[in-house]
Amino acid sequence: MTDAERSPDQAYNEPVNLDDYRTRPLHSGSGGGTSDGMEARVKALEDTMQEIRADLKTLLIDTTSIKATIASMPTAKEFGELKGRVDSLPTLPKLAALFAVAAGFLAFLPRIQGWIAGLGG
Repeated sequence: MTDAERSPDQAYNEPVNLDDYRTRPLHSGSGGGTSDGMEARVKALEDTMQEIRADLKTLLIDTTSIKATIASMPTAKEFGELKGRVDSLPTLPKLAALFAVAAGFLAFLPRIQGWIAGLGG
């Protein structure tokens, strides 16, 4: 039974005969059928699909590059070792104290040399 033969108050739980739909011809370009502008619509879909494929190829290349970058990054263990080395570097207060000791030594060097000279002679 086709939709045209079905009454408005008749239930839609009857089996559908697909052959009714397969044998119906699509209307040509007369302006009222289901195939109006079909070629343009299919062409637009094909063009969009080409763009999607190109974008997908770019994403796959980028993903490969990201994987290679991640593989070359240090592991957590290596990063921990690096952090330990950085933590053992002298800090600004340590450098300031070292500079103060060196400046003090240089300031008293002439007196120390005089004291050493007085002991020897």
